[in-house]
Amino acid sequence: MSGKKQFYIQNPKFSSEKVVEVENRPPTYRIQVDDVLLINIKDMKGEPLGEFTFSPSENRVIMLNANNAEANLYINGYTVDIAGFINVPTLGRIEVRGLTVEEIEDKLKKLLEDYIKNPIVSVKLGGYKISVLGEVRNPGRYYLFNNRISIFDALAMSGDLKEYADRKNIKLIRETEKGTATILVDLTKGDLLESPYYYLKPNDILIVSPSKTQLRRANFPVITTAFAAISSLIVILRFFDVRP
Repeated sequence: MSGKKQFYIQNPKFSSEKVVEVENRPPTYRIQVDDVLLINIKDMKGEPLGEFTFSPSENRVIMLNANNAEANLYINGYTVDIAGFINVPTLGRIEVRGLTVEEIEDKLKKLLEDYIKNPIVSVKLGGYKISVLGEVRNPGRYYLFNNRISIFDALAMSGDLKEYADRKNIKLIRETEKGTATILVDLTKGDLLESPYYYLKPNDILIVSPSKTQLRRANFPVITTAFAAISSLIVILRFFDVRP
């Protein structure tokens, strides 16, 4: 593979003499079905209130890892059901689908005013995970504690692409309200920075395929073995060939 084919974001407009600005702010994430919310409610003194404590302490959240994150989030978090609601103690079912975490905080504050004076509400998106598979050095599922991650951040977390990964044909699988969408991403294109797929969303899956060169190399031993077998068969047939 030539060196140029391994470069990311190739664009003739980029220059060392001037700054090339790209306008692509991260999209505001809105809660979807099956998202997990971590909710923490305190009074003005900063003390958690027993009947309204919905998530573990901040330290426990940070300590979650790939081995126990999913179980902890399922137990301590609130999963958005198929109708777009979460079931909060005392407050009952609250619709959250389509809202931002900030909007959910405001909504909970208003609902809690009947029970608590000046409640302090913190809502975080839990269960933000992505999967990176295929021709990367460390494939797997990654749990994140940041609502903003680019496709290059994800690849860096997975140890970057292998030498013979196909940088022009990265499959991005994304859940949508209509089902599952598959998008092909070319990491070498300069306009990737402006793409709506530059920033990842929860549950996104990246699949990195091997390049055609790697596929040919992988198939070479099989082809060689096949030719050797055919050649041997021809020799044997000729040896036993009986002519009158």
